[in-house]
Amino acid sequence: MSQSPGNDQSPFAVLVKRLIESNEQMRAQVGKINHLVLKDDDKNRSLILDANSISSIESSIRNLDRLTKTFHEICSDLTTQILLLSDANERVNTQDIEYIAYQACDKVYKKRR
Repeated sequence: MSQSPGNDQSPFAVLVKRLIESNEQMRAQVGKINHLVLKDDDKNRSLILDANSISSIESSIRNLDRLTKTFHEICSDLTTQILLLSDANERVNTQDIEYIAYQACDKVYKKRR
């Protein structure tokens, strides 16, 4: 029995859905921040942040960097898998996608520890 992509409830599918939702929320917040900053007429104004805020921003940047590298690895490996398919109607199965995702996570996150 095949499921439509929108109904897939595998852990990987749930993760991707959550990542998409988080990305949309971040884009909305960045838009709000940009709107507020760009409204400011004083171009010489400084933003002073405490150490915890700076640390939080740095951590977010590191996590986003790892996330983008992980997705790059996944896309690269999936592209290879797709190119190896013998039939145009053949698909990469969910278990293979999950395996590729786990390998990508191991590759990116184990480098950083």
